[in-house]
Amino acid sequence: MESTVIALEIYFEHRNYLASLGIVLLICFIVFNLFEKVHSAVLKYIFVGVMLIYVGIITIVLQMQTRLWGNPALFNYVHATERPSSIRARALLVDFYQEQGKPKEAYKALEDIERDFPDEPALYFLKLQFLCVYPSWVKSPSVDSYATLLQYGAFSNGAFKSIEDLVDFKSNKQCESVSYELLLKSVRILKLNKQYAHKYYFLARFESLLYLQMRDLNGAIRALESIPNRGYDDAASYARLLASAGSFDAALRAVDAARKVIGNGIAMQKRRDELNELESVIQDDIKASK
Repeated sequence: MESTVIALEIYFEHRNYLASLGIVLLICFIVFNLFEKVHSAVLKYIFVGVMLIYVGIITIVLQMQTRLWGNPALFNYVHATERPSSIRARALLVDFYQEQGKPKEAYKALEDIERDFPDEPALYFLKLQFLCVYPSWVKSPSVDSYATLLQYGAFSNGAFKSIEDLVDFKSNKQCESVSYELLLKSVRILKLNKQYAHKYYFLARFESLLYLQMRDLNGAIRALESIPNRGYDDAASYARLLASAGSFDAALRAVDAARKVIGNGIAMQKRRDELNELESVIQDDIKASK
C-alpha cells in the first residue's frame, strides 16, 4: 500500500496495485526458489497443480470484478453493502436506488445515513443531492441550521463526491431545486472547517466552477485566488481565468508562478508546453488590444 499521512478509503484507492508490485515479486522469487529445491517429481507435480488452481481462482475473481466494475448500478450496491462504515460507500446505495427509480428506498437509505453519520458534513450535501433528484420528497435543508455541522463536522471524502455531483447536476441543468447561492454559501462555510484544511484547494475549485456556471468570472478568480499555495493545475487555471478577464499582466505573472510549481516526471514537458502556448495566446491578446 502507498505510504501517506492522509487517511485513505482503501476500498476506493486504486494506486495500491503499483505499491504491491514489490510484494508480488518477492513471492515469485520465493516460489521459484522453493521449486528448484524440490527434487521429488511427485511434489513438483503437486506444486505445479496448486499454482495452476491458484491462477484459475484469481482469473475467475478478476472476471467477476471486471463484470462488477462494468455495471455501475451493481457496483454502487455491492460497495455500499460491503462497507457500511463508509459514508461514501453508503452514499452509493442512495445513488443506486435513485438510478433504479426507487425514491422510497433511496430516502430510507438517506435516513439510515443520517442516523449513522450525524456529525459528518457529507450528510448535508447528500440531502441537497437527493433534493435535486426528488424535489417533492424533501424540503430544502436550511444552510444556517447546518452551519455548525459544516464548520466543525468530521472529515469525509464523501462530501467531495456529493459536491462534485451537485456541480455536475447544476452544469447539466438537472437541479433547479438547489440554487447556486445556496451551494456557494455551503461550500464557503465548509472551507472554514479545519478538518478539511488539507483539501481546501478542492473546495476552492468547486467554488470556482460554480461561479463560472453563473458566468461570474471575477468570482471564479477570487475562489482560486484564495488557495494559499496553488499547485500546477490551480495555478494554470488561475492564469487562464485572468487572461479571460483581460488582466493580461496578472495572467503573465500567474503563468510564471505556474512554471515554478510545474513539478517533475512524465507530465513536466506537457505542462511546460501548455504554459508556453498559454503565454503565446496572452501575448497575442495583448497585441490585439493595443
